Amino acid sequence: AEKFEWAVTFTSEKFRTTFTAIKERSVPASSILLFHYTSSNLARIAMRSGISALEKFDGIAFTLHHPHETNEIDRRIFGDVSTTEYEYELPNEVLLVLSLPRALLRPLRGYENEDYLYSIQGCILGAMRPMHPSNVVDVKPWVDGISLLPPTCILRAYSLIDT
Repeated sequence: AEKFEWAVTFTSEKFRTTFTAIKERSVPASSILLFHYTSSNLARIAMRSGISALEKFDGIAFTLHHPHETNEIDRRIFGDVSTTEYEYELPNEVLLVLSLPRALLRPLRGYENEDYLYSIQGCILGAMRPMHPSNVVDVKPWVDGISLLPPTCILRAYSLIDT
């Protein structure tokens, strides 16, 4: 993913057909299509450097819910974007669509009874570090030792809110 695709007016059917096509073209049988909701600022950083792990999840949280399927629990998880770097954030502004191997995922800590919520643990992220810095646009967070999911896992990014 290099830029946000405009999806503000997408219907649930448009998202369903789009995600079905992405899954058929870009997701191997051993992997799963996942969604990560975030702000546009954090999405830009993710597409350049990767998605940062959060201590409260012991990694990174994902949902299986499309935008029209999100519920209160999804909003609680992805609406809680804590950053001091940006003064104005809209937490669910952008949807990042990812593909990750099923074997690397665990139920989201604290939400084990919710079968649509997953995480990739921080200890796994260390093993996913790119071997060469040319695989990321901004290498500084990697050099600083921040736990990140590489940006190469992001298949698409969709703008959900008209700002």
